[in-house]
Amino acid sequence: MTLEEVRNLSPEAIAAQEDLLRKERFNLRFRKAMGEVENPMRLRAIRRELAQIKTIQNEKIRARA
Repeated sequence: MTLEEVRNLSPEAIAAQEDLLRKERFNLRFRKAMGEVENPMRLRAIRRELAQIKTIQNEKIRARA
């Protein structure tokens, strides 16, 4: 999902996307510990996506104030 698509989402949809990424990150971290990760770079990508989503959430909160 691109940043422009995320910016156009509602706050509830952004929160849902954040929740999905957190669950995926947890599962990947667990599989990494077990040695079963197919794509270890996905962890990095998820971490970046979460940071971008949190930044957009904060931008929207500050815009309302």
